[in-house]
Amino acid sequence: MVLGRCTAELHIALSSRPEIPDFAPEPFTEFYRHGLYHGLLAQLNKSLDALRNRVDSLSGAAQEEALTVLERQDRLQERFIALRDTRISGMRTRHHGDLHLGNVLYTGSDFSIKNFDGDYTRPMSERRIKRSPIKDVASMVRSLHYVSHAVLFNHVPGIITTQDADWRLERWAKAWYQWVSALFLRGYLETAGAGNCLPKTPAEIKALLDAYTLEKGLIEIEYELEHRPDWIRIPLHGILEQLQ
Repeated sequence: MVLGRCTAELHIALSSRPEIPDFAPEPFTEFYRHGLYHGLLAQLNKSLDALRNRVDSLSGAAQEEALTVLERQDRLQERFIALRDTRISGMRTRHHGDLHLGNVLYTGSDFSIKNFDGDYTRPMSERRIKRSPIKDVASMVRSLHYVSHAVLFNHVPGIITTQDADWRLERWAKAWYQWVSALFLRGYLETAGAGNCLPKTPAEIKALLDAYTLEKGLIEIEYELEHRPDWIRIPLHGILEQLQ
């Protein structure tokens, strides 16, 4: 809950200077929402094309999960329909742009957030675009998923899982991720409401959170294919869990 509160306080601060154009909140217009929806569809096609081109180079469970994700492209596209059909209130604001556990420092009682350059793979002009602060929230939720599943898939030095323990560890990894994510979201939403930038209804927040979380998972697929193919199961697993 502390990390959620800290994230909300960051977003409130970034939207608290309306007299400065670079920091002034902007409406989440219908035009922007439709543009976001079509951009998400483009990201879906781009990421799945990259996965399709590399699926033969994967093996074992990674290849099986990749094929399952590709087979469910239509269902993934349906996950964006709520955003397409839901009017979104709230505002677009400055945000961190690359919020994950690697960019926060625990002080012992609170968190300090660092590295405000945004996603370095994107041009600066794109990084400066104002978006819903929920995009940062989705990015942190995905980071929590990475932590739990890095252990599950033997990517943490000194921790080696065995095949016999896989199903038990997977159950606990999923339980930890869901519980900690819920606490993070609770801390965030309880604090961010004071900032008047979030959408007004839970349905609007859910539509944005689902869309941004799926978008982040798709971007992670491309990153892992390019830099760490042996990590590809983490975003694949996350996307399949979201479909459930």
